[in-house]
Amino acid sequence: MCTGIFKRLRPLMFTDPMVGGGTSVEVAREMRIEAHGLDLHSGFNILKHRILDEVGKPSDLVSFQLSFQYRARGISPALLLW
Repeated sequence: MCTGIFKRLRPLMFTDPMVGGGTSVEVAREMRIEAHGLDLHSGFNILKHRILDEVGKPSDLVSFQLSFQYRARGISPALLLW
């Protein structure tokens, strides 16, 4: 999935704020895209922290799959994008 999105959108910088195992960041880096992965396990909480503050500069593409931690708490993707 990541490869197709990266080929179509051609971002120079990609951020996954719920990186989990890191597959999306790994694929981006293999395609020579600057990539940043954030997650609860690294201390990043998307409900409390700003992506821009953590990464330090704007990303061309920010994408994530709603992780189990948020789904289990009943937090919807719409709330995270607001």
